[in-house]
Amino acid sequence: MMNKRVFSIFAILTGILLVLAACGGQAATEAPVVEPPTEAPAVEQPTEAPAPTEEPVVLPAPENPGDVVVQAVYDGDQIALRFTWMSTKEYAGQFHDFVQFKEGEWNRLPSAERVEEDRIALMIDNPQQPVPGFTTMGCYVACHSDLVNMPGQLLDADGNKVEADHYVLAPEGAEAGAYALDMWHWRGGRSGVMGYAEDTWVSTGLFEAGALGRQRDNASGPTNWLREKGDRLREDQTWGGDVLVWKDTLLPRFVFNPAKSGFNNYFLADANGNAFTDVQVLLASIEDITYRSNLIVYQDLAFDPIDKVNSIDIMYLLVTAGAVEAPEYNSDWAAYWAAQTGVADAAAAEAMLDDIASKMADGVMVTRAVNFIFPSSQHDVSSTRDFDYENNIWTVTLIRDLTTATVGVDDVDFASLASGVKFPFAFAVHDIGKGSQTHFISFPYALGNESTDADVVAIMVDSISSVDWTLVPTFQTKVFAPPTTHAYENLLDKGFHMGADRMEERNCQACHAIDLEKGPVEKP
Repeated sequence: MMNKRVFSIFAILTGILLVLAACGGQAATEAPVVEPPTEAPAVEQPTEAPAPTEEPVVLPAPENPGDVVVQAVYDGDQIALRFTWMSTKEYAGQFHDFVQFKEGEWNRLPSAERVEEDRIALMIDNPQQPVPGFTTMGCYVACHSDLVNMPGQLLDADGNKVEADHYVLAPEGAEAGAYALDMWHWRGGRSGVMGYAEDTWVSTGLFEAGALGRQRDNASGPTNWLREKGDRLREDQTWGGDVLVWKDTLLPRFVFNPAKSGFNNYFLADANGNAFTDVQVLLASIEDITYRSNLIVYQDLAFDPIDKVNSIDIMYLLVTAGAVEAPEYNSDWAAYWAAQTGVADAAAAEAMLDDIASKMADGVMVTRAVNFIFPSSQHDVSSTRDFDYENNIWTVTLIRDLTTATVGVDDVDFASLASGVKFPFAFAVHDIGKGSQTHFISFPYALGNESTDADVVAIMVDSISSVDWTLVPTFQTKVFAPPTTHAYENLLDKGFHMGADRMEERNCQACHAIDLEKGPVEKP
């Protein structure tokens, strides 16, 4: 298996290749000893030889970090896209940062020790109103030099960075917002652990004049549970001041519910309930995909019938114990947490607070990001996930209705897939290490049904819920680390990119190819 150092070399080489192109074109167990019988029993011989056993179908698997296998299916109602890729790490990036208790205080880990989640992001174009350049340049059309942390990032009059998210450029004279890319963003520590990918869209803007940028789909939902405007799939832990103090002990806002976390502790712990106090030991020890971030707040069982809540709201315990006044939360807030915790009176709340405080040894951790679920088109894309700890391979499946209530506003309509319409798409894998983020992108590809010449062929099945993925065609490619200077405008600058004058009608693959060992290479 390629280790991280080798992969780092791989990433550097791919970056160099792209810049040059731009400037110049388990062991078996021992068998037990079995005593032979004193007399062999008679065995009836078959009259004819049995039919040979059919060999199981084995799908191509990623062999190197950066390898990705893509599959697609659809039925009468839904479409599913399945991504399988090899991580550079020997653990699953299924957490998004931690807060840790040290010397009587809760704080985020130092930046060099922070743990980020693995992610996969997918951009899909609308064939009825295609975004200029996406078919040939893919993700690059949404990446401009004035974005956050890019070389040409804009500053305001006071020298502060101007927030500019990904955006696309519309044809001259087009109404801003008319052209957009549908974007599905699966996050390994936040939306993914809830069984969703965040549904977003990338809209049009004006280069060097601000942009609408990447937006979350319609965010209807609770607005006063965790913060004044709880408009996302997740929020952050809050702690500090006099609000979350119990008998001189400062508590985080949310801890794990031992009865529902699977490790019998209020804090991240091993299978025996022993709390982790070292991040690296935690990451090396967890080989269980069921470990999850703190999942909280407003489980709407009419919207999502699976109860995913695994945490305790410390605020509810403090209110019930009479330590603080009740906040102005939703009217059923207290009843909700009484049902989740089994605590409904002051004596029980005090006992649980005492127990939590007694287990707060120096170094214990909870996840900083907390998640909640509510009816919203942000939740249009559901997901499944699996991580092969022996081979460090993720398998993530993203599922969405072919047609949604917001088609034409912020979602692509896949209804025409069955009739042979092809959908341009590109994707990125965020393979995350300690304290850093590494971003790998794909070339632009096409998704279509079996009647098309699409790169990724989606086959019609009776039901996505029972699909046999060994029977589904595979498309194998490799993602690569783009040089930070490769913004959209650079690709169209002949002084920077020799193929600039051909990017309107020819895609990246016209001059470059994907070598599954080397990554992108220039064609001879």
